[in-house]
Amino acid sequence: MTKAPPNSSTLSTPKEEKKENAQQTQRNLADSEERFQLLVESVSDYAIFLLDPNGYVQSWNAGAQRFKGYKAEEAIGKHFSIFYTQKDIDRQHPQNELTIALKEGRFEEEGWRVRQDGSQFWANVVITKLVNSGGQLVGFAKVTRDLTQKMLAEEQLKFSEERYRLLVSAVKDYAIFMIDPEGYVATWNEGAQRLKGYLPEEIIGQHFSKFYPTAEIRSKKPEWELEEATMTGRFEDEGWRVRKDGTHFWANVTLTAIKNKDGKMLGFSKVTRDMTERRRLEERLRRSNEDLDERVRERTAQLEHAIRARDEFLSIASHELRTPMTSLKLQVQMAQRQIEKNDPQAFHEKTKKFILGAGRQLDRIVGLIDNMLDVSKISMDRLNVDKRPIDLCEVIQEATGHFEEQFLSAGCVMTLKCEGPIPVYGDSSRLDQVFSNLLMNALKYGGGRPVAIITHVGPSKVLIEFHDQGMGIAKDDQARIFDRFERAVSANTVSGMGLGLFISRKIVEAHQGEILLQSEPGKGSVFTVTLPLSTGTQQAAGNDRKAP
Repeated sequence: MTKAPPNSSTLSTPKEEKKENAQQTQRNLADSEERFQLLVESVSDYAIFLLDPNGYVQSWNAGAQRFKGYKAEEAIGKHFSIFYTQKDIDRQHPQNELTIALKEGRFEEEGWRVRQDGSQFWANVVITKLVNSGGQLVGFAKVTRDLTQKMLAEEQLKFSEERYRLLVSAVKDYAIFMIDPEGYVATWNEGAQRLKGYLPEEIIGQHFSKFYPTAEIRSKKPEWELEEATMTGRFEDEGWRVRKDGTHFWANVTLTAIKNKDGKMLGFSKVTRDMTERRRLEERLRRSNEDLDERVRERTAQLEHAIRARDEFLSIASHELRTPMTSLKLQVQMAQRQIEKNDPQAFHEKTKKFILGAGRQLDRIVGLIDNMLDVSKISMDRLNVDKRPIDLCEVIQEATGHFEEQFLSAGCVMTLKCEGPIPVYGDSSRLDQVFSNLLMNALKYGGGRPVAIITHVGPSKVLIEFHDQGMGIAKDDQARIFDRFERAVSANTVSGMGLGLFISRKIVEAHQGEILLQSEPGKGSVFTVTLPLSTGTQQAAGNDRKAP
């Protein structure tokens, strides 16, 4: 039996099959493009649109409209430079972006972009070159994301971190630094350098146990502190710590564990404060409370009363002694003038020497009494200064003139460098007293070597330096010689009551100035008096002042 041939109407030729496949592919491609177009248009968190080869907008999605404010009909056909600041347009930045994308296939950056209403936002921009299957440029895809909030958050964090860093760096009374989880120093502030003595480059990277006494290092106390801070989040302690130079100080220490948001240990912050002085005061107070009974308190009251009585006595004694001394000095001066007026041969030579010597001794006694009187006035806060506009150079010249004969007799060369006028608002007699005290010091301690007085005039202050090449003063003694009855050497070596520098300091301070000393044993001394220059508006009326 012979089979019938297939129905020719159900068969298709190869040409027809090929056409059908092409049509199906075209339908699939269209469906794919439609789905992709719907996807792109529905995205609202990104601005996604196409540019033609010249940079004109060809498409516009919902994200672009939300970010930039333009509707599709307002943006399509416009050049994409409308989204850029005028500054970027002037420097041809939009065109440069397309040039880079064309050359490298892709361009990415972050920067300011402009919305339709003129407001700006911080954007992440990616431009991608688009070519067809034949390699021909058909345009660019541009994806923009608004990062304004992220940028502001980062800037705020950066500002906060910088402000905290500056705050920590500026703190001088506390050592504030970071150590890593193993205890190695990671940061170092100025307070740490001041307190512990290490420069940042000397200590960063070193283990923090360097600050502990040897016994505590052996007992593993630094490691134990880190363990405690790790377990509880914080550790606080007081104890002895060691500076770079080996000296010890009593410290309050706080260790705080630093972790990130995931709980990972980043290290520790360490705050150290020098409590040595407080500990000493507490120790003295403790001993005082243990030892001080009613008898001691009574004795203290007696001593305070005796001090008050002494100051009153100095005041009374100074006034009482000055009266007869002034009278006696007047008589001696009259006798001296008589000697100079008449023929010296008419007087016995010894009598003449006695009278002249008595005059010098009286001057010295009156000076001592004046010093005692000034000390008593200072003790009772009654040292007055009569301020008025003066030429300081004239005062210095007058003071040096008093000592020319004494310097000449001692074989001591005195030089003065002072170009006036130097306007100062002050008491010329009191300042003469200061300069005379310093000249007398230079004469006594200079050992016959040259003495120089040099002035330096600045914008608002004048410095008067008294240089001598004498024995010098040890560093430990330099501060105390400005106190009452204090001297650099024994009274058996050089005469004096130790009042001159004390009074001089009080007078200078009453003029809103200061007196400083630089000295080295065997190399001489430099006393520097600093005074404010006159402002030109100060008045002489009502200008009595008391020394501080």
